[in-house]
Parts: sequence; structure tokens; C-alpha cells
Amino acid sequence: MKRFFLPLCMLCLVWACGPQNGEDTSTNENGDTKAPTIASEDEAEPDTKEADLPLIYEDQVFGIRIGQDVAAIELPLEEGQVESGEGPVDVLFIKSESGEPLGYLYGHIDEEGKVGTTVVTTENAQTEEGIRVGMTFGELKERISDFDLSGSPTEPKVVAFYKKFGFTLDYESTEYNVKPEEVPEEAKILEIVLILKVEE
Repeated sequence: MKRFFLPLCMLCLVWACGPQNGEDTSTNENGDTKAPTIASEDEAEPDTKEADLPLIYEDQVFGIRIGQDVAAIELPLEEGQVESGEGPVDVLFIKSESGEPLGYLYGHIDEEGKVGTTVVTTENAQTEEGIRVGMTFGELKERISDFDLSGSPTEPKVVAFYKKFGFTLDYESTEYNVKPEEVPEEAKILEIVLILKVEE
């Protein structure tokens, strides 16, 4: 298995170690987290009831948990690259059993073969607060308020940081400290990032 690394610009997404939210998920006989059934983009109705969508937890989504062995993931994975401010970066793209793209993951920065920061790109999943890809910044603010906004000279897409999530917005700023009033209400959430948390 090829080792995947986070680009330097993504290291700003790594937070200091703290308590985990011990969410219960179903496991198989080997103790690995099972992959839930994911509705395809075509199957999901635009007004899908939020309670019917798979949940995005702080440390796991689609049966994939940060820190687990990549080899234990049940969903299809495909090697590829994403562009960053420092150039292309190796990732593993996550797909549903029917082939629908769900997101991608980086390799763990300390442990080879383990899952690191994970990114959700599908609209067919949500956080416990009801936040999902495709929502507007205005809708995000209706659900949470204690978040921090940050841009970057190398990664100008503004990210709203909340708990161990990063909500990447369709709005750019090279400033590290962005005020909420600077971001348009209609700016869309492009990705939901589950941020790898490592011990210092």
C-alpha cells in the first residue's frame, strides 16, 4: 500500500489531542466498522428527510474511522490525486457500492497504512447538527454559531472550523482570520473535512 501524506498547507487542519466522541457504530465479526448503505445521488430526493441520511461523526463516516487500517475498509477505494496550494497530493477516493463518489481520504501522517484526514464530498450525508455538502453559509449559521473562519495565501478557500470538522466554503480569502460578515450568505459548503487529531 502506497503511503499518502497531507500537504503542508493541510497540516493547519491538524488539531491538538483531546477527548473523542465515542459514537457507537455496527461492527463485523472482526471488530471492523461496517460500511453503511449509501444512497446514490440519483436515488436521493432533493428534500430527503435529514434523519434518513448517514451521519458524519467527528472521527468516522461511511463506516470509515480515522486511525483504522485502510485495508479493513469495505467500500471501494481508488487511488488518485487532488490539487492543493502546494501541488497534487495522493489520496484514496471513496465510492459507494454502486460507484457513486462519496469523498476521499489522506493517509495517516504518523502511521503507514492507516486512515488520516477524511473529506466528504457527497450531499447524501450529514453531521449530527444537520449540516451537509451543498448547504449555504447562511444555513450553516442557523445550525451552529461557535465556529472560526480562516482562509490562507496558499489555500484561499475559506474553511469554517467547528469541533474537529472543517467546512470548506465556496468563498476565497487569503486572510487567516475571516469575519462571518465577510462571507456571503449564499456561499455553498463544498466539502466536510474530518480532521485528523494527533498527539503532540
